[in-house]
Amino acid sequence: MTDETEDSNNPAKAAYDDAKRHAREGQFAEALERHEWFHHHALEHEPAFYGVRLSFALSAWKELGEKYPPAMASLRRVRDEALARVRASDASEEWFHDVVSINHTLGEDDATIALFSEIEVADADAAKRHFRYLKKVAFERAPDVFLAYTPDLVAYLVEQRRFYRGLAESRMRMAESQPKLADSLCRATNKANEQFDALCEQLIKLAKTAGRFEQASAMEQLVQHWRSPDDAEVDA
Repeated sequence: MTDETEDSNNPAKAAYDDAKRHAREGQFAEALERHEWFHHHALEHEPAFYGVRLSFALSAWKELGEKYPPAMASLRRVRDEALARVRASDASEEWFHDVVSINHTLGEDDATIALFSEIEVADADAAKRHFRYLKKVAFERAPDVFLAYTPDLVAYLVEQRRFYRGLAESRMRMAESQPKLADSLCRATNKANEQFDALCEQLIKLAKTAGRFEQASAMEQLVQHWRSPDDAEVDA
């Protein structure tokens, strides 16, 4: 995933680009208006912006909020509106994903874990459905929760491997089409590779701590294979 798309005529892309441009030019109120519009309407025009909406766009919104307090207040208000829908129990899982993503952007993952605990108590089935949006946060912040909802750690590792490989391939294609960005994309890819290596180590350690020794051994074998010169994709 990148923070760039190709269709300059798309209203969603225009709003996203406008928000960043206005922020660079010090037009903070205008930037905020564009961020709010993008968050609420982007998917009506471009469903492919689902990931950007909950990652790059939120990061840019937070950066704006650090310079312009009304933007931070607006971001928290949008989070609170999504949170209210989740607690009303009539919300789709996507509202929970909004809360997870905004809290992560704000550095408030613990609030997300607490919310998930509320959902577990109120509706165990709903908790199972919502967990897919919590995987990364739970892995990093609440390993007991992560283990409870992730019976197959090997499959999770393979899933993460595919994500990181896809990210690297996307950046390689972008570097070929935009040579000026090649160096920064290479650094980003190297950083992502380091993050994946750390994830492997943490997941194997977690499996051993939980007594899942067969899964730990299987993951160690996969990692060894992936690091070999004749690396090939292996599915669990």
